[in-house]
Amino acid sequence: MATALGEPPKTFDLEFRDDDKNYHLDKGLTPVQFYKKYCATDLDDYVVLANAPDHEMNRVLHLGFEDNIKGGYPNLFINVPMEYLEDAAIAQLKDGEAVWFGNDVGRQMDRKTGFMDLDLYQLDQLLDIDSHLSKADRLATGIGESSHDMALVGVDVDGGQVRQWKVENSWGDKSGEKGYFTMSADWFREYTYEVAVQKKHVPAEILDLLKNQPIELDPWDSLI
Repeated sequence: MATALGEPPKTFDLEFRDDDKNYHLDKGLTPVQFYKKYCATDLDDYVVLANAPDHEMNRVLHLGFEDNIKGGYPNLFINVPMEYLEDAAIAQLKDGEAVWFGNDVGRQMDRKTGFMDLDLYQLDQLLDIDSHLSKADRLATGIGESSHDMALVGVDVDGGQVRQWKVENSWGDKSGEKGYFTMSADWFREYTYEVAVQKKHVPAEILDLLKNQPIELDPWDSLI
């Protein structure tokens, strides 16, 4: 990349307007200075939970091929059943913090309305076929992938059961309801592969898995 585009700059200028439309200019920032000044998050407090049923459960997975930041954090996932992702996401939302999640956004999603539901398009009935594949089979065959990242910003829980999630996307206010999508509980379970949550929302026995040697994944692994 440096050969084609040149050496990356060591500093940059940041221009932005705050919520009150006031203009700000912060000049000569290094990436580390930007992080310390504008990102109060301590990444050591977080963990990524994955649900990849084509891999061994209750194991730590390492995507070493994507460790592309010198001195950065290793790309680790704790592969667990889906209920751990759901419970941790709900707990973090109740604590007032949004949840990053990786998902297969192109499945059963309408970009204009922002609806995400397993029965949105009933193509099997139209074509009189059964095209269903399990989550594990979709990953193993390359049909399923974590193709996009969004943020969970709300959840509708009725009688202890999740009905739907409120999702903030990055496609502008022309998609969904001014940029927000509505995702059914079943869609979340079927097409979500990763969530980043604070460790305090994860059971101790799951965090203890981080003490074990991770499974090294190949560059062509289904989670890449």
